[in-house]
Amino acid sequence: MPINTSPQYIDLKNILHHPDKSITYISNPKAACSTIKNSLLGGCTGNVHRAIEEICEYPNDSNHEIITITRNPYSRAISCYKNKIGWGKETTGNVWLPFARAFGFNAHAKPTFLEFLKALSSTKINPSQFDIHYRPQVFTLHSKDITPSYIGRIEDINSLKLFLEQNSIKLLTRNPRPTGSTGTYRDEINPEEASLIRLIYAEDFAHYGYSTDLSAMADPAPIRQKPWISERYQLRFRLANLGLTNRDLKRIAARHKKSGNLMASLILKQHLLTMRPNSNKLRASISQLEERIRAQQNKNKDWRDKSYPSPTREKRNSHDRNTDPQKYLSKIIWMSRPCP
Repeated sequence: MPINTSPQYIDLKNILHHPDKSITYISNPKAACSTIKNSLLGGCTGNVHRAIEEICEYPNDSNHEIITITRNPYSRAISCYKNKIGWGKETTGNVWLPFARAFGFNAHAKPTFLEFLKALSSTKINPSQFDIHYRPQVFTLHSKDITPSYIGRIEDINSLKLFLEQNSIKLLTRNPRPTGSTGTYRDEINPEEASLIRLIYAEDFAHYGYSTDLSAMADPAPIRQKPWISERYQLRFRLANLGLTNRDLKRIAARHKKSGNLMASLILKQHLLTMRPNSNKLRASISQLEERIRAQQNKNKDWRDKSYPSPTREKRNSHDRNTDPQKYLSKIIWMSRPCP
């Protein structure tokens, strides 16, 4: 049975823009993420994940290097299992304990690799909502909204090292808990397990060019391409850099609606819908606003036809309606930013 791969809302925590190096790294757990973070930091003796988050922000545009690293889905799946799945494998339990609760395992259980894969393949949980360590890479790397300028391969560290050096970054290896799965997975995975991995990670194989043949020895080459960030993600980044959340955006939209600036409220809610496309309540609210705006415009037209000035706030703000929606949105967000 095919896996439901329609993405739901995915958080942005693994998108890390280093302002001093003008590079954005999309972190991919189980694919040299500790090493890349350590390299961007120039070396770190503490927790690289916390340290990198303290200095990074979200990108303002796509006019710079956007990089990520992928890993063969077979190798990544068994590496995650070895490191994270089962009692006693983690010092914190941050991955195992939520997994056990979500998939019905006893907290002290030690499931087999096959049991782990069967749980993932049979769940009703959308794969885009899996923990980032075993989530399909197409979701983790935000493939529908971001096109990286460079996609490296964990299987080709030499090419990755050369790319980083070209950007004045020294590759500083850091692998606190190596599993060795990159070189051994072909001998460790049986046919039934391989079949489940192909099912769960079908989009990863197709999108990133990995062969579904478990015995294949060749891995895809790194990719260089023009970077791109979708409009909805650019909005999410601007909001996040201003310290605004979706809840703040809803609050600002409500404030504009109450003050009579229906167009501002509509634009904000339309952009909220791009981030929450399955929200029927938001769609209904947008439809109501559109009806009110159309009614207001018809009323204004009647006044103009009678050579009377329009008494409404919408008339006074008519110049805003004719501006570029993106520029207007930026203006709304800027005027609504929190005071320092």
